[in-house]
Amino acid sequence: MLRIRFVPNTQTYAITAVFLAFRLWDLTTRFTFTRVADNATSDIVIGFFSGNHGDGAPFDGNGGVLISPCLMEGFIMMYVAGENWVNGAVQGGFDLQTVVLHEIGHLLGLGHSQDSSAIMYPSLAPGQVKSLGIDDVRGVLALYS
Repeated sequence: MLRIRFVPNTQTYAITAVFLAFRLWDLTTRFTFTRVADNATSDIVIGFFSGNHGDGAPFDGNGGVLISPCLMEGFIMMYVAGENWVNGAVQGGFDLQTVVLHEIGHLLGLGHSQDSSAIMYPSLAPGQVKSLGIDDVRGVLALYS
């Protein structure tokens, strides 16, 4: 079981999208992801930050880098606060659930895929929504079967 917590004041729409992404991987793998209170001990911390956020690689603002996963006091998924995060296919916005699904794949040990339909494909266009594909599921099952 991996425990997930959010930094205080994370917006509700973001918590919902992130939790749904973890739930999809939860259903596909033998891992269990559980949300804990914002002040509880956790394995994964998720938050939205701007500029210099403590890992030595300041965020670049809108466009470009979307997330900085790092290991500082546990695994932290730091999302760029300045991006146009959305839920669903919205022109000009990045679907948060899609991006989180991709980053969880890395957390589970998957690299990038050359299959453009896979969630682990290394790029995402604004307005695009994706989910787990056959290549993603096969990859994680190969790692943990």
